[in-house]
Amino acid sequence: MYAQIADPVPFPTVGQLHYTRSKGYVTWCLKGKWDKEKLYTIDERISIGKVVPGKEGYLYPNKNYFKFFDINGNLKEEIEEKTNDAFQTMKKKTENINEESRDYGLQTIGQFAHEISYGVHLALFRCAQDIGCIDALKKSFPFLWRKIFALSNFFIDDQNSVAQDFEGWGFFNFSGLNRVLKSSEITPIYKEISEEEEGIKNFLYYFRENYFQKFSSPSHRAIAFDSTNQNANSKNIHLAEYGHAKVDENLPDIQTAMFVDEETGIPIYYEHFFGSLNDKTQTPYTLEHVQDLGFKKIFAIMDRGYFSKKCLKSFNNIEFAVMCPESYSFTIQIIEKYSQMIKDCSQFYIKEENVYGIHIENVEFDKNLYDAYLFYDSKRAEDERASIYKKLEFFEEKIERRKRYSEQLKKKYSPWISITKTETKNKNSQNFSFERNHEAIQNCLNKVGFFVILSNAGLSASDMIVIARKRDVNEKAFCRLKNFLNLTKTYSHSTETYEGKMFVGFISLIILGAYRYLIKDVLKAKSSETTATTLYELKKYQIYRKHDGNWAPIYALTAKMKKIFSSIGLDADTVESMARKVFRETD
Repeated sequence: MYAQIADPVPFPTVGQLHYTRSKGYVTWCLKGKWDKEKLYTIDERISIGKVVPGKEGYLYPNKNYFKFFDINGNLKEEIEEKTNDAFQTMKKKTENINEESRDYGLQTIGQFAHEISYGVHLALFRCAQDIGCIDALKKSFPFLWRKIFALSNFFIDDQNSVAQDFEGWGFFNFSGLNRVLKSSEITPIYKEISEEEEGIKNFLYYFRENYFQKFSSPSHRAIAFDSTNQNANSKNIHLAEYGHAKVDENLPDIQTAMFVDEETGIPIYYEHFFGSLNDKTQTPYTLEHVQDLGFKKIFAIMDRGYFSKKCLKSFNNIEFAVMCPESYSFTIQIIEKYSQMIKDCSQFYIKEENVYGIHIENVEFDKNLYDAYLFYDSKRAEDERASIYKKLEFFEEKIERRKRYSEQLKKKYSPWISITKTETKNKNSQNFSFERNHEAIQNCLNKVGFFVILSNAGLSASDMIVIARKRDVNEKAFCRLKNFLNLTKTYSHSTETYEGKMFVGFISLIILGAYRYLIKDVLKAKSSETTATTLYELKKYQIYRKHDGNWAPIYALTAKMKKIFSSIGLDADTVESMARKVFRETD
C-alpha cells in the first residue's frame, strides 16, 4: 500500500506534473534532455506522492518530494543548479517505486521503452474488431478481454507462446494494456479463463453470430473439419492420454478438432478431447456441440479419416462431403465402374480445377442413399505413377541385399513383388528368386489419379471439386497453431492452464486468419510476400513518448504500410490519429 509520511503539501511550483487515471499517484519532471541520436526530448519522471481527494493543488508527499522540494513546493537550490545530474540520481533512487503506482494510467519510469512498436497491434485489433471477435470477447470475458487480446497479440507478433517472454516483448511493443504484464501474472490469467465455465462456450456462440453476420452465408458455406494432436509434457492434464501422436515422443497427447471456413481461412469453432480417441469416435459428440451453439446451415468437408458408418450417420442434420479411402471396396467399385467413362473425356472436363469428374446420384452405402463423385486428375496420376515405380525400385534394392528366404520376407513385399524359394548349394548366395507382380502393379496403375467423394449435399461435380480442393485450410490452420504460434507442445502443467492457453491460441488463430484474409491482395502481389514479412513491416511503425507525456509517431507511414493498413480499412490520417491517443483511449 501507499505510505503517507507527512501532512498535505502544495504541488511543486516548477516542472510538469502527471497523474495516473484512477489512484491519483503523482509523478513530476523538471525538464527533458535532448537526445542527439533519437532527435527528440527524453524526460525522466519520479513519483512524489498522491493527490489529496477534495483539496485541489495539494498532495500527500512521499520521501522523494522532500529530497527535491521544500514545504512550500519550491525546488531546492542545489537541485536546480545540477538538474541533469539530479535526474540521474533520482532515477537510481526511485527504481524501487511501489508497484501499485504502476498498475494504471500513463507511462511510468521503467514500464515501457521510450519508443514502442504500435503498427502490429493496431492492425491486429482492427482485424479482430472487423470480424466480431472483439465484441464476442467483451461479452464473454468483460474483465479479461483486454489481457486475452494482449496475449494473442504477443503470440502472433512474437511468433511465440512462452509466458516468460511476454514481459520482454511488452516493454518494446504496445499490446493494448496500460502496463506490461509480468510473466508471473500470465498463468493465473489462463486459469481464470478456464474457470469461467460459460466464458469459452459463450465466446463460440457470440463469435459464430458475429462472423456469420459479417460474412453472409452463400448457398453452401463450406467448413473444413479436421483434428490434430499435441504432445503434452505433463500428465496432470486430464485430457492427455497415449494415442497415435503425429510426432511420437513417447508422450501422452491431446486431440483438437477445428472448423475452419474454407473461403476465409478463419477458424470458427474448436474443442479438445482425449488423446486416445480417434476422429471417428469423437465426431458424433462434436456435431452435437456445434449444433447446440447454433451451427445449422453449414457444409462440412472432411478427409478420409472420418469415413465410417457411425460417423456418417451423425451428419443427419448437417450437409457433408467426405473423401473415400482408396482401399475400401465401395471406392474400388466406383472407380472400376466409371473410370474408363470419364478418363480424358471432354464431356466430363472441369476447367476450373483441370480435372475430369462425374456426379453419381443415389449411390447406396450402409443402406442409405448418397451422392458419389468420381474425379480424375491427370497431373495427380502422373505423380502417383512415378511414385509407384520409385517404390518398386526401392523394394528391389532392399531385396537384393537379403541372402536367405523367409516367409516374413515374402509377406513384407507382397503383392508388389513375388518371392520364390530356390535350391542352392552355395551358402553365400541367395536361396530365392523374385520378380514384379505385374497384375497387382497394373491394378494400382489403373487407379492412379482417381479419387471418390461421398456427400449428401446434392452439389454438381464442378462445385464439389472446388470445395474439396480447399479443404487443406484446416491443415494450414493447425500448422500455424503449432509452428507460427509455437504450440507444438502444450507447455502447460495443469488442465486449467492448458485450457486457458489454448483458448488464447484459438483467438490468435482467428485474428491471424482475419489478418491474412483482409490483406490477401497484398500477399498475392509478390511471391516473396508472407504473413511474417508484412507483420515485420508494421512492426517498424513506432511511437515515442514526448516530454509532455503524450505519444506521437516517430516516422511517417511507408508505402507498404499504407497498402497493408488500407486493406484493413485504415487510411494514413486515421492511423496517425490513433497513434497519438494510444494511451488515452483503450478501445
